Order: sequence, then structure tokens, then C-alpha cells
Amino acid sequence: MRLRDAALLALSCAGLACSDGAAPAAQAPAPARGAAESAEEPAELARARARIRELEVELQGLRDERVEREREWLEYTQTIARLGSIAELERARFQPAVEPPAVPAVGAEQVPPSAPAAPVDPAAEARAARGAEIARSLRALLFAEEVHGLQLLEAGALLDGALGPVVLRLFDAHGRPYSALCAERLRLEASQAARTITLVLEDGYERQGELRIPFEVEQVSDASAPDPQAPAPERSGVRRIALAHVDPRPWIEAVPELLRPRDKLEALDDGRWDLAGVRATLNALLALDVSSGRWRVEALGGVVGDEVRDVQLDVLDEHGRLEKKLFADRLVIRARERGLVLELQDGAQLRGDVKTPFLDGHYRIFLPRADPAEWARARLPGLSEPPPRRARR
Repeated sequence: MRLRDAALLALSCAGLACSDGAAPAAQAPAPARGAAESAEEPAELARARARIRELEVELQGLRDERVEREREWLEYTQTIARLGSIAELERARFQPAVEPPAVPAVGAEQVPPSAPAAPVDPAAEARAARGAEIARSLRALLFAEEVHGLQLLEAGALLDGALGPVVLRLFDAHGRPYSALCAERLRLEASQAARTITLVLEDGYERQGELRIPFEVEQVSDASAPDPQAPAPERSGVRRIALAHVDPRPWIEAVPELLRPRDKLEALDDGRWDLAGVRATLNALLALDVSSGRWRVEALGGVVGDEVRDVQLDVLDEHGRLEKKLFADRLVIRARERGLVLELQDGAQLRGDVKTPFLDGHYRIFLPRADPAEWARARLPGLSEPPPRRARR
């Protein structure tokens, strides 16, 4: 009995030993897989965290851009509001104040109504109506010429060849308004040869926020010069805005009242001169005097009286290369005691792609070595009568 019990006990111990040894062998790979998974998890987590940081940076950038756009829009609306108030103030400044009718108290003695107000001047009404039409035409012309940096806000009545008072708004290269121009009068100057229109604002100032900058005063004689000790006026001077590469004919047709008489469409030739001969003679005489530069008449449109019309001159360097071009509506030849002066009126100079209107509308070419007598013998407008023209066959 003891032997059997001992044997059973031995077999039981052997079975337990076998079962304990097999389990570890079967479960041995599990710890290896868990170690690999624990090694992979930090790398995935690091990549996820890096992506989260990238997205947070992008989100912050988008928030900053939205805030900047909202700030710019707020500044734009505030600027528009200020310009609108400027226009209202300028319009109210030239409108008479109207007092509201008095309301009688209850129980007070009724007073008969006063006599009706005097009728409005028909001429004043006509000037105001024409001023409104001109303002609409100017806005249309500026839009047609794609002048994006300038907008006419307010315009008054037409009086003495000018429109006023006026308020214009200026824009920067990005289309944002940055200042306003307020002037008593607006008129125009045109050059058909140079294809330019110049807006002339008189007695006014430029307003930038709360700052008012009066227009520059044009050069005057010593006798009429302002007192330097006197305070600067709020409105003064002249501001010119030149529009280059503009056909002046639509402007002349739409708003002729704002232009000078000489700017309007008129005859280019009276038929008394041989135009080809005038051009050839001018070039031959200009070639004799190169002390002040080399000049060549490239084209001319005609001659009326003593004026050569619609002139184009080329300015050449010493090697005959083109330096700049001059365009003028009129050319007048004036003789001096010594030499000659060619005066170009109402035009512009073109150097490369930059067109600049003549200062005060004139450009003078001095020829100190030219002989006035020789030019007179050559039969040129302003110096002699036209030569007899051959009868055409």
C-alpha cells in the first residue's frame, strides 16, 4: 500500500512538473511581442504629437490672418466714414442755414403767415443743374479711362468756367483711400498733340485724417507776394493732376465749359502754307545750330496764322540717338536781338514711358546762334508771309 501510494505520488509530481514546464514554453513568445509593441507605441505617439503641433501652428496663422483682415476692414470703413463726413461738411459749408418755422404755443394769438420767400434765381438753378451733369460726365470719363486712383465725391455748381466746390478722394496702389482733396474750383487743361488732360484744383487743401495741407502757391511777382509773417490760409494755391495717354476729344465734347478756349477743337490748318516745305525748312535751319541740342521736327499738323499746330519734335543726342519726344498743340517762332526762341505751348515731353506735361504749359528752345534774318528769308510762320504756292495741275 505504501509502495502504491509512493508511486502515485511520484506520477503526480511528474505530471505537475511536465505541466509547469510546458506552459512557460508555450507562453514564451508573448513577452517578446509585448516588448515590440511597447517599443513601437512611443514612435507613433511622437509622430501624432508632431502633427498636432503643425496643425496648431497653421491654425494660429489662419487666426492671425483673419484678425489682420478684420483690422484692415475696420480701418477702411472708418476712413470711408471720415471722408463722408468731410463731404457733408464741405457741402454744408456752402449751403445757407435754414431755420425751422416757429411753432406757436397753445392758446397764443394766431399770427398770419409771413409773405412767401422770394423765388429762386433761375440762373442759379441752371448752373447747379449743369454742375450736376458735368459731375456725372467727369465720373464716367474717369471710369472710361481707368483712372483708379481718383474719384470725384462732391461737386458744386458751374460758374465762370469752373466747377466748385469739389471734393475728390485719392487711392493708393492697393485701392485703399488715403486722403481727400477739397478745392473751391475745378477746371481742365487739355493737349491734343500730347494726348493729356490736366485737372487743375484751385484754392484748396489736401486732408489726411485730421491734417490739412494747403495747396502750393504758384510763383508770383514780388509786388503781389504774400506776407511771410502772415498765417498760412486754410485754402490756397493750385494742385495739378495730369492724366497721361488720354484722348482729350471726349472730354472737350462732354465738358467744354471747364476747358480754356484754346483747348477746344479747332482748325489745324488754314491752307496758306506748304506743310512739307515748312517741316523741311525747319529741320534744315535747326541742323545749323546745335549749341543747345539737336532737334528734329518729326511731324506737324498744320499752320494757322503765325502758329504751327500739332507739332512733334525729337530731341537727339550727339550721336543722333533719340533722347525724348516733345508734343505740343502750338509752336511759335519768336525772333530776339540775338538768336531765336521756339516756344511750344500746351504739350508734354515723353522720355521712355514717362510723359510729363510742360511746366506752366510752355517749353522753350533757345537758339543763340540762329540768325533771325536768315530764318525770315527762309519764309517761316511768324517771321514772314507764306510763299506763293504753285498751282496744282
